[in-house]
Amino acid sequence: MRTALLSIFFVLLLVPLARGQLLDVTVVPEVQTAHPGESISFGVILENHEAIERQYVVSLSGTELEWREPNTLLVKLQPLETKTVEQRFYVLPTAQEGTYPFALHVKSFPDGLAAVVTSLTITVLPRFTLLTLDASVEANDVKATLEVDAGKDMTADVTFEILQGDRVVTSLVSAETVTGPGMFLIHKTLPLSPYEAPGTYTLRASAAGVVIEMPFTVGERRNLVKTVDKVPTVWNSETIITVTNEGNVEETFQTQEATPSSYPLTGLLTAPTDCSTNGGETRCAYSVDVPPGQTRQIRYRVEFWPDYLKILTGGLVVLALGVFTVTKYSKPVIRKRYRRGKDMTSVVLSVRNAFNHTQGVVVRDWVSPLASVVMEEFEAVRPVVRRSDAGTELVWNLGDLKPREERLISYKIQPLIKGNLRMPPATLRYKRSSGDMVRRRSNHLTIE
Repeated sequence: MRTALLSIFFVLLLVPLARGQLLDVTVVPEVQTAHPGESISFGVILENHEAIERQYVVSLSGTELEWREPNTLLVKLQPLETKTVEQRFYVLPTAQEGTYPFALHVKSFPDGLAAVVTSLTITVLPRFTLLTLDASVEANDVKATLEVDAGKDMTADVTFEILQGDRVVTSLVSAETVTGPGMFLIHKTLPLSPYEAPGTYTLRASAAGVVIEMPFTVGERRNLVKTVDKVPTVWNSETIITVTNEGNVEETFQTQEATPSSYPLTGLLTAPTDCSTNGGETRCAYSVDVPPGQTRQIRYRVEFWPDYLKILTGGLVVLALGVFTVTKYSKPVIRKRYRRGKDMTSVVLSVRNAFNHTQGVVVRDWVSPLASVVMEEFEAVRPVVRRSDAGTELVWNLGDLKPREERLISYKIQPLIKGNLRMPPATLRYKRSSGDMVRRRSNHLTIE
């Protein structure tokens, strides 16, 4: 009977050996990360393939064994039992960044028949690092999202920069309070001028000596804004076309403006590239280059002064005629004419006053020595007669003339020769209101 029981015991003992290994050990996870001063744990899965109860000792070998809590584990497993135990570590605050491998030893106790060696790894992270950086362009801003990893709560100065090549477009320094240990997101908005040229830019974030960059693209934007103002004056009408480039690409603005061809166009403000006239209309083409963010103007004037010049010229002509007319007809006038008779010729002097009262009017006339004055034929006012070898002088003292009064003086002569007789002009002398004496002459007279 005793022999039979021992046989059964050895058979049961050899069954796991026939299946394979007496013990399986799995570490989950095999690799973990931790910051200095942080606690972590690994799951150690023990599988007892034997049909008997076993005790196992779990130990470690490696360089930083002081991180382990506790130093050794003693685990009891029932026949064919699977159990998970926790292997804890406390990464000391003085730990340096790097990778630390450990060997995990599991051995049955006390016989040591079942023994397994596996590994686990601890990666010690830096106390502060930048993990990822993302950028998105929205309107005139760049939205930056920075993911950081910190071993503890801390405050760090984070610098955000937007660069195009070596040129710093904009920058922002922010003091950030980071909650650790673990990952933390920082969101910032950086202004970007709407006039920045299209192309590839770089978003850079830096803190605690760590730098991370990410490229992003600024697309092409075209937006020309045009306004038209008209400024009318008495002399001209000025048109001002204002063009503002709200995009980020230099553009050429072109326009054609029509004006009446009857009015001259001043092109000295903005010179047109071309002008043509057709059907009473002048069309001029203008072109200006407008850089991003800048404003250009096209200015031209339609001049009205030529019409005013014509009116002024006409007015001056009318004024000159008026002055001539007033000058001519605002003063006393003397005219000389004749009536030829059979034996004698009558000479008639007409004195017409203007619009003013005229004083001290004296009329003088000369008769050529080639004719004789008939003394008996004076009509109305008799003159003072003076004879000489040069001829005969006749003087009439008419006194004062009323406005628009007219006096007629006549005398008769007998020509002493045949043919034409040339008579000198008669003179009219009178006194102005200022006391000055004025003399005027009549027309020449030829008696045929």
